[in-house]
Amino acid sequence: MRVEVYKETENGTLGLGVRVVDNEATLADLLEVWEPLSDDPEVKKKYAAGSDSCKGCINNCCNSAFVIPDLIAFKAICRETGLSPGESLERWFDPESRGAGILRWRYGPCVFLQDRLCSIYKQRSLICRFYLCTNMLGETEQLVYSVVTAGITALYLWLEEKGLLTSAAAGLTGYDRALLNLIDEYRDHPGTMEFLKARGYNDILLRAFL
Repeated sequence: MRVEVYKETENGTLGLGVRVVDNEATLADLLEVWEPLSDDPEVKKKYAAGSDSCKGCINNCCNSAFVIPDLIAFKAICRETGLSPGESLERWFDPESRGAGILRWRYGPCVFLQDRLCSIYKQRSLICRFYLCTNMLGETEQLVYSVVTAGITALYLWLEEKGLLTSAAAGLTGYDRALLNLIDEYRDHPGTMEFLKARGYNDILLRAFL
């Protein structure tokens, strides 16, 4: 294994952590050990109605999701649905937010949620893949945060280059401005560059985030 999962007490609370043990480890390696945790009964879930599993959880987080896809997921969803990037923006993304230069799926339950199940599960975004309602160790939380933010920033840059996304100077909420400021911070991040040149998660080296 290039990436290991472990538990440790931090500030008096037991938390979940990951350790990168191979300099050539990729984002795909991290996801390989991370994604099974959603249904691992040994990982305590705060909101899973006592089941400690995301599968069949009645508190389905997808019903109130704020999802911004990463570049790899966006391209995969376009391929899966047969839509062009521009058509995908029109169909799946909230128009008011997009007008303000903010990318996110339409409001309410996730647009890809059907009969309480994800209809694009194999192409789902990193935000969805990494989400666990459990305690994470600080370094692991920062790693996940950086990976997701770099992937989202790469999507912004890719769409801007294609002329499909422009920033708005007016009409932004404080949250909108904070998000765009974060995107600006990550524009030159090594991890963002990894996403822009990658064909899939197996091409993205984790050392860019360490």
